[in-house]
Amino acid sequence: MLGYNQAYQATEATSSLLQIFTKKPIEKLLLGDNKAALTLCCFATGPWITRHIRLRAAKLREALADGSDWRAFFI
Repeated sequence: MLGYNQAYQATEATSSLLQIFTKKPIEKLLLGDNKAALTLCCFATGPWITRHIRLRAAKLREALADGSDWRAFFI
């Protein structure tokens, strides 16, 4: 989950730079092999013990929920 959050931050920084040069919208994909972590990224539900992890990924959850150019897939 924390790795997904770091990947989100790095991709956001890089994609804004790429959009300057390409002038095209860039679709951003979050690909992962941990279904539980992807569920925490997409939904704000879960046990109390994972609350601190869910709070750290709130911005990622917003990006996935609002229909932006972010998509999450389980591989």
